[in-house]
Amino acid sequence: MQVKENRNTTDHTSFGDNVEQVFDAKRKRNSQAAFDRNKPSLVRWGISAGILVLVFLFSLMEESRVSAVTVSGNRYLSSDTICSIAGVSSDDLYYAKIPFLLEYRLKSEPLIESVDVSWKNNGIISITVNEKRPVGYRYDQQAVLLLSDGSVIPLSGEYLDVIADVPYITGFTEAEQTRLLCKALSQLNRQVISSIAEIHQFALEYDDEAMKILMRTGGYYIGSYTNLDKLAYYDEIYAAQKDHSQCIYGFDSGSSAASQVCPWNKPTANVEYWTDEEGNIRKTPYGDSAVKHYYVDQDGNTATDDAGNPIPIPIDETATEVIDPDFQAHYEAGYYGSGVLVMP
Repeated sequence: MQVKENRNTTDHTSFGDNVEQVFDAKRKRNSQAAFDRNKPSLVRWGISAGILVLVFLFSLMEESRVSAVTVSGNRYLSSDTICSIAGVSSDDLYYAKIPFLLEYRLKSEPLIESVDVSWKNNGIISITVNEKRPVGYRYDQQAVLLLSDGSVIPLSGEYLDVIADVPYITGFTEAEQTRLLCKALSQLNRQVISSIAEIHQFALEYDDEAMKILMRTGGYYIGSYTNLDKLAYYDEIYAAQKDHSQCIYGFDSGSSAASQVCPWNKPTANVEYWTDEEGNIRKTPYGDSAVKHYYVDQDGNTATDDAGNPIPIPIDETATEVIDPDFQAHYEAGYYGSGVLVMP
């Protein structure tokens, strides 16, 4: 009986050990399977961690930094301004400054027409810009910079150095006037542009959009959209002038330019001006006295009303002439008998 009990005890123990071994084997297989499944992820995490460590260690080295930023092609924007817009400076992480991202930032600058950014050897970043040409500045509701392509941009602080090289402009506020002015100025080289101090719209008897141009020498040039290129000869003529109180006039044909008495110094006999109710001379939007002009008939003679008085071209509240586009037809029909247009 004793032997039988020992045998039963031994059998139970062996059975328990066998069950435990089975479970241990299963756990090991499951663990191995889980490891095999996660092995690629663990490898990736290991590689990533290694790369991060290497990047961190590399970032501590002097060779990982931008050693210098070179800027070329700029005339109006300073190199510091360009670097600031791009968001790059010496000692930045070199490979963190990706060229196309720097180009994207720089292209948002209205004065930059095109830009090329590249990595160079020895930690150098090269920036080459092609700027639009400023041709003047003026004050609308705010200070603005006029560009050679006819566009207008706000005159912000970064452009304050620019206005030292371009003229101050008044008038020419209509879109077409601005376009024609910028187009005419774009034909001049930068040296001529920088020699101009001011440009004012100036009404002459034959041209309401003439230009009164003050040069930095102190002399005046009187011209228009079509003869502004004659400014290239201004210094020659000014040097030969015997009387610097005279103005230099540009002409569309014939001689390039000539010295004559300035329009504001010419005798004003037989010139009439519009006046207000108090007898004060009316002023145009450009500050000039509003000259009273008269209609002429188809033969070129001064048109008169029934009483024989010349018929003036009326002006509006801004002292700008309001010309009747059908004057000849209305005049011949007798609608100007009273001196003003009265339609039946």
